[in-house]
Amino acid sequence: MAAGSSTGESYILAKAIETVIEAKVPRVNIEVQETNGTADNLKQIEANKVDLATAQADVPAGGIARTVAILYSDSFQVVVQGQSTLQKFTDLKGKRIGLDPKGGQYASFLQVAQHFGLVEKDFTFIGDSDQNSDLAFQQGQVDAIFRVRAIGNSQIATLIRNNGGRLIPIEQAEAMRVKHPAFEPTKLPKGAYQGNVPTVPAED
Repeated sequence: MAAGSSTGESYILAKAIETVIEAKVPRVNIEVQETNGTADNLKQIEANKVDLATAQADVPAGGIARTVAILYSDSFQVVVQGQSTLQKFTDLKGKRIGLDPKGGQYASFLQVAQHFGLVEKDFTFIGDSDQNSDLAFQQGQVDAIFRVRAIGNSQIATLIRNNGGRLIPIEQAEAMRVKHPAFEPTKLPKGAYQGNVPTVPAED
C-alpha cells in the first residue's frame, strides 16, 4: 500500500489498517510503503507497483484506480507568518509558498489559485517535502504554507503554536464546487489549533 509521508495521517492510518487486518485475517499480508504523496501513489497504482494507495479525492486518478473507501476528510489549510499582512488567498500572489511542486497538494493549490485567476508563475515554491517546507517557514524563508491535511494536524499545530503562524481563510469554497465537485466547504472549529480563531471568511 502506497501511503505518503510517514508523518502524515494517510501513512499513520494505513499502518493501523495493516495491524488490524493482519491480526484479524492472518492470510492477508499488507506492506505499507512511504511515498511522496498522492501523485506518487497514483502513479504506482497505474504502473501496477502497488495494489492499494491512499489519495486525495480532488486529484484525478488514472484509468486503473478505483475507490475502495473514504478514510477521512482532508481540509485545505493556509498558514502564514504571524506578523505578515496576508489576510486572504489572493494576497499570496508574488509570495514564497512552502510547498513541494510535484505532489497532490501542489495540484490542489493550483486548482484554488486558478479559481482566483492566478497561475503557477504568480508564486515561488520552496521545499521538496513537507518537512523542508516547514523548516523554511520556521526560518522565515517562506511567507506561507499550504497543506491538504486533517483538521488538527500535528505539523500545522506546531507551526501555529511554536512558530507564530496563523491561518487565513480560503473564500468561495462553494463556488469552487462548480468546477471541482470533490470540494466541500469546511469550517475549522474554534480552538482546533490551541485557541486559533476559526477561518471563516467575512463574506461568502
